[in-house]
Amino acid sequence: MRRIICILMCLSMASMVSALSITNGDFEALGVREDVPDWFDYNAGQGAVGTYLRLLYSPNGTQYMGLRDGGCWAYQGIGVNTGGLSALQIQYEIGSLDLEISENNEDPPSPAPELTLIVSLYESDGSFEGSDGRDIDGADGVTLIDSVTVTHPTMGIGNYVTGSVTLHYLNTTSGELFLRFENETDEDEEDEDEDDKTDDRFSIDNVQIVDLEPSVVSPYPKDGTEYVAVERTSSENDLIFDIADEDIVAIDVLFAPEDPNVSESDKIVDGRSVSQGQQTITLETEWPEDLDWSTEYFWRVLAYEQNGSELVLKYTSPAWSFKSIQEGPYLGEVSPADQAAHPGDDVEFTVTSISKADTLQWYKKGDPNVVLSDSDPSYSGTTTDTLTIHNVQPEDAGLYFCIGKETSTGMTKQSESSGELWIKQLMTHYSFEETFTEGGRLYTYDVVGNKHMELMNGASLSDENSVVGKHLWLDNPKNQYAQIADITVADYEDITISFWCNATTLVNENDKDRWARIFDFGKDSAEYIFFTMLYRQDDPRQGGLDVARCEIRHPDYGNPELDAEHPDIAAGNWYYVAITIEADDDGEGGRGRIYIGGEHGTETETPQILNVPNMKEMTKTIHYIGKNIGFSAPLFNGRIDEFKIYNYARTSEEIAQDYLGIVPEESLCDMENYDLYDWDYDRNCQIDLRDFAEIAAHWMEDYRVFPD
Repeated sequence: MRRIICILMCLSMASMVSALSITNGDFEALGVREDVPDWFDYNAGQGAVGTYLRLLYSPNGTQYMGLRDGGCWAYQGIGVNTGGLSALQIQYEIGSLDLEISENNEDPPSPAPELTLIVSLYESDGSFEGSDGRDIDGADGVTLIDSVTVTHPTMGIGNYVTGSVTLHYLNTTSGELFLRFENETDEDEEDEDEDDKTDDRFSIDNVQIVDLEPSVVSPYPKDGTEYVAVERTSSENDLIFDIADEDIVAIDVLFAPEDPNVSESDKIVDGRSVSQGQQTITLETEWPEDLDWSTEYFWRVLAYEQNGSELVLKYTSPAWSFKSIQEGPYLGEVSPADQAAHPGDDVEFTVTSISKADTLQWYKKGDPNVVLSDSDPSYSGTTTDTLTIHNVQPEDAGLYFCIGKETSTGMTKQSESSGELWIKQLMTHYSFEETFTEGGRLYTYDVVGNKHMELMNGASLSDENSVVGKHLWLDNPKNQYAQIADITVADYEDITISFWCNATTLVNENDKDRWARIFDFGKDSAEYIFFTMLYRQDDPRQGGLDVARCEIRHPDYGNPELDAEHPDIAAGNWYYVAITIEADDDGEGGRGRIYIGGEHGTETETPQILNVPNMKEMTKTIHYIGKNIGFSAPLFNGRIDEFKIYNYARTSEEIAQDYLGIVPEESLCDMENYDLYDWDYDRNCQIDLRDFAEIAAHWMEDYRVFPD
């Protein structure tokens, strides 16, 4: 990925008209380096890898916000458009920084290349909650209102230019608005070696919301719209906009194909009288012929005011564009792009947009592709825009797409993408009930996926003190462990790894058994995921509790650590452990959780959920059970049973049910969703009379101070 530094500095300036404002816009509210107060930002990684506050190298001597890596971002809520603005102007100064500094500070200054910034506006339906590391772009409950990408040419170090962007369509919103900044990723450089990559480095200062509205706003088709009809008689290519300035009395309209620099020579409307409000220019009357297929058209409006007896140009709009539809039918993407389902569920795939296709047919990708039919009870809607797959089974996993046909021309078009269905299921299960020998080596069965586990140096199965049937017995220190040769055993974006474990020794005289691994998957000491049953004992930082840990290391994510507290982790006891990773929608990173005894975040008010790499992002050539990768740590001495790997992140309820299926407890507390913790004084996971009694005992007590 192209590595880019963006420098953002926003002034806290409120629009008195619109009730829209920026908080900590000047970034002088101090925070830790990896966190920007009052902004939700991309802070994955360590140090400058994410979004951070910075003063070093500042052109104006004030603190700014830096975004490192192409495609990094920051956003915040700016309020509700109660003033009814139809557009919002954001003005800023942008300048070049000298950040091409080597470790010994001997490299000469290197000015930035082109400076590219994306400024976007989003509306929430009220369900979205921003957080660091969670991008608003593409999030559920959020609609992109408008986005502008602006590129400034290379400039000398220390120089500034003033720029601005106009975000339209505010008058279509009623919910909370979010302003987002992003530095653009150069996809051409994503595959380059790290040493060959360069940094875009620039500063943005004096960003402010400008109350003065542009004279022409809310263009339709929206800038960048695709697949617009070519027929002049279609309303799809009408040029619609609002005159927001009461002083505007006349307009010119410029329109041309394939030319973003539309000029006076491209004029199709000359001096038309207008008044404030919506205007419509129809190509049927202003353009001589139908549009060409698959062609980008550009247009802009010149707005004039009266000055005595003359018309004077007051405002020139940006050059907006749309692209005409291809010849023949068009089918958009299939949504959702991927979805997971339990066996027995019903799922749906839908073609998001259809044009000029009067016949549709769904297929399952294969060799050859399989034509789907409603005559098969597994499917319905096979000739509509929405396919339903009933009672899904493992064999239904795969890619589904649709083909549309325009009968009058015989032309066909496949959907722009396919929808992938995968089945949530147990992929690997080591029950440790039987062994077999192959090639002189001893194995125990994976009873689901045939990814069998090899038992090393005398490791064996035992039925002494078991949870279910037999278990894996590692009698150390005898160098006993197990290993899995199949490197795909844990290679799922979403994953759950669960097991029972019982340590014979947890803390020896050298205090190293605390690091003994139940499992350790990875390639070396720089990239791995492991679990140790007792990381800390009687930890004062954890309220005197014992701590179990799942530790992950990855070059792009640092060293996230999933901890679970427990009142007493003791040798000779069985513990049920589950670790889940749920991949983010973009496939980059995920959310990690750890459960002990069927509960998430045992003994804690706020269970831990960390940003971690998903398992497909990790290189895993070694899969040890009871042994570590690349560190000096003792082998696990004890018992392991029911080791399972799922291809999805199981829910807190599913994990609790797994535990309760073995241990006859009355119930468990769902700490992940428990929102009554502050009122639950006896910590029994319900608000009862004992909690009311605690409140009543202090009724009307106060600590107020009154004036003398």
